[in-house]
Amino acid sequence: MVIAGTINRVAFYCRVNHRDRDYEKYLDDVMRGLEEEYGKQKWDLQIFFEEASGADPNRKEFNRLKAERAA
Repeated sequence: MVIAGTINRVAFYCRVNHRDRDYEKYLDDVMRGLEEEYGKQKWDLQIFFEEASGADPNRKEFNRLKAERAA
């Protein structure tokens, strides 16, 4: 839910198998998508990035994202 005049929190999680991928190139698309969906708002964008296997259930940043969301 987006409430006018508030700062809305959003998280961007990126997991790669190799560090030679430039995940930052997607951030503009993420912000543009948010603006298209919800209009111009104040967004508190938090980025969670890690190099890890998707099969690993103990991914540090993914678990941190889930903990922040629960809090």
